[in-house]
Amino acid sequence: MGAKWKGLILRSTDAVHWTPVFKSEFHIEAVAFGDISFADAT
Repeated sequence: MGAKWKGLILRSTDAVHWTPVFKSEFHIEAVAFGDISFADAT
């Protein structure tokens, strides 16, 4: 997965051929991935 400056999110399985999967009307500077964990409040 990667970002193209003109507002596209791209996907590739081989890092050679890229397919657009999301288009935004705004520029995309970066794509991030993370995991959010919550502590048990009891």
